[in-house]
Amino acid sequence: MFSFSDLELLALLLASAFSIVVLLRIFRVMEKGNCPSCEGKLTRKKRDAGDYFLIGISLGILPFKRYRCIQCGWEGLRWRQHKEVVKGPRP
Repeated sequence: MFSFSDLELLALLLASAFSIVVLLRIFRVMEKGNCPSCEGKLTRKKRDAGDYFLIGISLGILPFKRYRCIQCGWEGLRWRQHKEVVKGPRP
């Protein structure tokens, strides 16, 4: 039978949470695009205290920002999409 000490259990919990955060980032879940409800345009909104807590828990790996839909009023967290950088030939 297995038994974990408190420290081992905490380490396992932190490793699991970190793995989930990394997988969310890899699969681009919650990445900013259009509104998830109505596909409307999203606008930025000021973060609240819970948002800062979530960013801290994810160790900054998930750059969450708060958005609001101008059509249906949906509000939630997303992160920005990476801009494609087009590099020309070097001189």
